[in-house]
Amino acid sequence: MAAGNKLFLIILLFLTAFGSLLSLEPLPVCSPFVVASSELTSLTENPSTANLNPAAGSSGISTSTSFYYGMTALNQYELTSVMDYKSSGVFASVQALDDDSYSRKDYRIGFRQGFGGLRLGIGYSVFYDDIAGYGSQKDDLLTAGMRLNIGKTTLDVSRNFYLSDMNRDKDYSESLALNIGHKLDANTSLAAGFSMTENAKTSYKLGCQYQVTDNLSLISSWSSQNGQFGIGTTFSVKWFKLAYAIQTHPELKSTHSIGIMVLLP
Repeated sequence: MAAGNKLFLIILLFLTAFGSLLSLEPLPVCSPFVVASSELTSLTENPSTANLNPAAGSSGISTSTSFYYGMTALNQYELTSVMDYKSSGVFASVQALDDDSYSRKDYRIGFRQGFGGLRLGIGYSVFYDDIAGYGSQKDDLLTAGMRLNIGKTTLDVSRNFYLSDMNRDKDYSESLALNIGHKLDANTSLAAGFSMTENAKTSYKLGCQYQVTDNLSLISSWSSQNGQFGIGTTFSVKWFKLAYAIQTHPELKSTHSIGIMVLLP
């Protein structure tokens, strides 16, 4: 691909899908554990979900890479670590997307505290964006989260708050997400939820996880945003998990993601 066309595609993608040069949005999810579930944090347990809801995410380390819409020039990397001790926990994450003409890095840290079946969390994110010839910028975001466990049912709620005036009055400014998951039996879990921005744009989501064998599980989901489907599989050996996921798009090529996760006791 010619350098000019490559730069054009990069700029176009981030202008139309992930924000504008005057207002930074968080990088989209990278982990296959999250891509396959369409961001239904109550459906799967993995460290990466702490990026969406600081009260969610299991204790461990995960790393992943993804290619959005089949564009190999736009592969993104993620490394997330969550450490829990008794009822308290902390997490840290870095996501990066680098190209000769474009660089984007998201750094996140957070803390959570449990009170029986209730866990509350708070996270802080800093975004750095740099496009050759167009300059660079920075933005930050605060995320508050809650997780409530009642028997086999899990309720997750999260809310984003921009700390600067950069995103004020933007269509995709602060957002609210709510989803609920329920374990039907030892092998099957279901989840449903929605996310909504301040201008009342709402996306509805459904998801299912099925444990095929002790080592293999399947995840599928649907989101009303662009009518996207997420499909993924996870292979587990004790505390080690390997996952692969695909997310469809009605007009563009599919997004592919692969990652590994190590759970901590």
